[in-house]
Amino acid sequence: PFPASRKREEKDPSKAVVVSRLPASAEEEGVRAAFEGFGPVRSVKVVRQQGRPPLAFVNFEEAKAAQRAAREVNGTDAFGAGKPVQAVVQSARREQQQQQQQKKMTVALEKTAKRREEGPRRRKDYVASKSASSTPANEEKRTTLRPMWGLDHDEAADAVMALGFGYSRREFARFVSTLRRTRFGGDIVLATEPEERMKSGVAAYLRGERVLAYGFEYECVKKKKNRRRLLMTPAGCQLTNWYARGDQRGPRPLALARYEMYRSWLLNYRPTVWAIVFDFRDTYFQRNPFDIIDRAPTAPNLHLFAENRKVKTVGKCVFNSGWLRCWGKHVPKLYFNRSVVCSGSTMGTQPALLAYTERMIAEFDVMKCHMTPARTESDQGYHNYLYDSGALATLDGVRVVHHEQGTGGLVNTIGAMNGFRVPKHMKGPLDTFWKIRDQEGYLLEYDGSRSAVVHQWDRFHPELVKFIDGLVNDYDSSKKSLRD
Repeated sequence: PFPASRKREEKDPSKAVVVSRLPASAEEEGVRAAFEGFGPVRSVKVVRQQGRPPLAFVNFEEAKAAQRAAREVNGTDAFGAGKPVQAVVQSARREQQQQQQQKKMTVALEKTAKRREEGPRRRKDYVASKSASSTPANEEKRTTLRPMWGLDHDEAADAVMALGFGYSRREFARFVSTLRRTRFGGDIVLATEPEERMKSGVAAYLRGERVLAYGFEYECVKKKKNRRRLLMTPAGCQLTNWYARGDQRGPRPLALARYEMYRSWLLNYRPTVWAIVFDFRDTYFQRNPFDIIDRAPTAPNLHLFAENRKVKTVGKCVFNSGWLRCWGKHVPKLYFNRSVVCSGSTMGTQPALLAYTERMIAEFDVMKCHMTPARTESDQGYHNYLYDSGALATLDGVRVVHHEQGTGGLVNTIGAMNGFRVPKHMKGPLDTFWKIRDQEGYLLEYDGSRSAVVHQWDRFHPELVKFIDGLVNDYDSSKKSLRD
């Protein structure tokens, strides 16, 4: 038995967080996993109430950890159920402490807002971007390119969009064939190289899969070798055949320019359509995500997907915290314990995704982080800042939610679980260590269901590549049998 002093500590209200409005399926293990990132958890108890959502009592070792947990979790969809939970510390001093912290955060955010207002650019284009897609302003945002091979958009079809160029037929198939294998019959829209520069067999393959391929061209300055293809250089690139009046934005990484591509494509669809924008190289499909999305009028209509918070939060990751410093040195501290929301997969309705892409582009134009001394090339800093600061939640008609890794069923982003900075004792095989593969090899959510999409699979390349290629081969065989 514990000493009396230890028992008193367990009942210390300053170390206990009460979590309400939990999903009906909440279990102690899942609650513990959601809160362990804030500090050592002594105990968790889930209390079920007849006719009401469950409650959970989370007891921490330290009062500071409990305060951080309540502050970061309260009002968020921490369990991927589409509804915000409430989290408060059982302490008489909590209200005063929360007010003080809120004041500090408000001051810090005001400093950030002031810095941005003093910048050389303004968001003049942003208000105009909310107009209907047929307006002259939006016509300038369309591309002069058309899909190759006489194919065209189905304005009523759901769509999957990505920037993918320079790849082999097999690499294209890992994305396209695994998606078609789920019986997804909507549009697959890709920004690729022109047909004459495609590798052997790629053009015939993409045409046969009815892929809407846009053969874009670009010029980059100070191109360096051994850089990630999407990022190119800090100085960036310009799109040479995308716009009728030429590229007016100046050099920028293609990781940012791709949002203009998404915007151009989204203008071809009706407001009732759902779409997903993806990283291309490291994504494959196990189920059709559009079959499981909640399309109710009041449900979230913009879905973001987080990386594993046990091994990565904003504060733990030198890259993500570094990217956020573009908005000020104090900003990473504000979101220290927030989950890292991956910019490589975002799903939403056509109006919500259009508002999101417009907001991202507006932020690119103002902050120009790739031109700062830090030379931030990634779009993920923008993605996390706009979500964590609440800017996305203020967009008209947008109901944004994020899903923690391994929850929600839509996209399972697994890369951080095998990160090179993760201690060896905290990582291992997907099946024996993480226990998220079934006997057939499919990746699982933590509730045991199969994830619709797996993102960042290449971080586990030796474990997954044969399985993914097996899905591709299975699809090819089924198509061949239908032809025969």
